[in-house]
Amino acid sequence: MVLLFSNERVIRDCNNYFARIINFTDFLVLLSGKSSEYRLALLCDSAKRAGVDTSRLTPVVGLAGPILELPYLENRYQSFFYSLRVAWLIRRYMNKDDNRNQPLAVASPGLNSVSFVLSFLLPRRTRWYLFIRGDTRKTVEEIYRHSVLGRIMTGVIDLFQWRVDHLMKRGRGQCFVFGQALKDKFYAACAEQTHVVSPLLAQDWLTTPGPKAEAPPVSGRIPQVLFVGRLSAEKNIDALVEACAIARPGAHRFTLTIVGDGPLETQLRQRVAALGLDDDVVFTGRVSNGPQLIAIYDSHDIFCLPSATEGTPRAIAESVARGLPVVASDVGSIRHMFEHGILRLLDGFDAASILAALVEVIDDLPQRLQTAQAARPAAAMHGLDFNVDKVDRIIQQDLHGAGRD
Repeated sequence: MVLLFSNERVIRDCNNYFARIINFTDFLVLLSGKSSEYRLALLCDSAKRAGVDTSRLTPVVGLAGPILELPYLENRYQSFFYSLRVAWLIRRYMNKDDNRNQPLAVASPGLNSVSFVLSFLLPRRTRWYLFIRGDTRKTVEEIYRHSVLGRIMTGVIDLFQWRVDHLMKRGRGQCFVFGQALKDKFYAACAEQTHVVSPLLAQDWLTTPGPKAEAPPVSGRIPQVLFVGRLSAEKNIDALVEACAIARPGAHRFTLTIVGDGPLETQLRQRVAALGLDDDVVFTGRVSNGPQLIAIYDSHDIFCLPSATEGTPRAIAESVARGLPVVASDVGSIRHMFEHGILRLLDGFDAASILAALVEVIDDLPQRLQTAQAARPAAAMHGLDFNVDKVDRIIQQDLHGAGRD
């Protein structure tokens, strides 16, 4: 049995499941349908208890079999005790009598407290397939700059990383990293057990017809720039807003649409108002993954992601899938996502550097759009189906390959 554990919260309403974020859950759902050995484990909350309107959430589709429902806890101050409870429930489930004579394995996000605790509770014969989706330590450092809590959090992450390294060095599993940069930085010593994946795009992003590569913006139309992501410090959105303010009086004025929510939303709205950009910057709030979000991409000219830290951003894959030129920071695995020429990488994180890159793209926008449209097929390598097949082959070979007990 291979337990597929997602640490993303899922809402159950009768026999249907919904999620606010399904960046990893959708991948595991598809993977669970590849073999009868796979069992999906989700952190579930009831719609009634959570008091949420499921119509505003993304449905979890494609469920292939029974689900191990695990309790979800909102209070993060009790997270250690919560992790113990969840890990113990998983251990009890996996140690059932009917599982004792078959291979045991866990596929899970690597740097989280449940997997950390569980790795000490399960038998040593258990195989581990750990998914590393970003440089968590660097992200935490950006969010909690120079704070005591930040030092505590990075210490915990270092402990989690030690455990991942320990399992890999002892040949107890495989690592799947979201991007070449993560492999080079953390797992070069275990290169044969480390595999680069990027399961980012549902099939509709690749198959829904895109807008024609027409020459924009014609005289009188201002270029439309798009940002999609969490509104938090590491995304560096305030510098993008400042770039919009600097460009406003000149010939390279652009409008900016900000899609997403997060802890900095109120602060960013106030900043936009203070800069007099109410007519130039639009906040949509969070938009569920699907046709509405695809339509937003299709109605814009350029995508910009000026983050201080990233892994392999889904939003960049989405942009290329929809034929948008991309301006992005040269961090994480971004430069490895697509061939040279598809992305315009930033030279810095400040507003002047962001504006300079946007001006370069705006001045050559018709040609940039044609290049972006021609690059759309390259996004398939970041599709869920492609990566599910890849991961399934590696797990099956590791679990049942020659010489494996």
